[in-house]
Amino acid sequence: GELSPLLLQRLHAIAAVNDGMVPIYGRLFAQWMHIAFPRECPYPHLAGTTRPVNIYRFAHGTPEAYFAETSEMEEYAARRPRRDAPVRSVPWVNQEELLVRPNFDSHPVLGLTVIHFSVALVALFIMIIGLTRTLLRAARQAVFGLPGQKIDQSECFVVSMKPKDQTGQDWLHLSK
Repeated sequence: GELSPLLLQRLHAIAAVNDGMVPIYGRLFAQWMHIAFPRECPYPHLAGTTRPVNIYRFAHGTPEAYFAETSEMEEYAARRPRRDAPVRSVPWVNQEELLVRPNFDSHPVLGLTVIHFSVALVALFIMIIGLTRTLLRAARQAVFGLPGQKIDQSECFVVSMKPKDQTGQDWLHLSK
């Protein structure tokens, strides 16, 4: 369905207080969402005005006044809901509480930095492997020729190791 003019007016009022922007992380927007969609969005109570209780503590330490008789529940369920009830009847507390103040100048999250760095290293590694394979293929073709090509024996060299000389170094010996 459509939103009522009062709901739209309240949304514009939230934006007017916040330089034309509606902070979706604030209590007023959460309250507006609760009024627009009461079954989907819980009411955002002001900080410190409620005392949440664990369900197990509630069950063990509550007086019987919190429980309704079956006849009371049936009477409440039998009431016809007012479809034409004005939105003005819903309480509106015009007090903003920001849950999180956005910081657009914040430093990047360490986990994301590690992930980006890891992805960059993997990409670099894959690139180096590809270049190495290409260079090895080119070197093999330069030394041994193309597949199916006859090698001219007069241009081949034999590589052998010469024993250590008086300086104690090994030498490679090239001969035709």
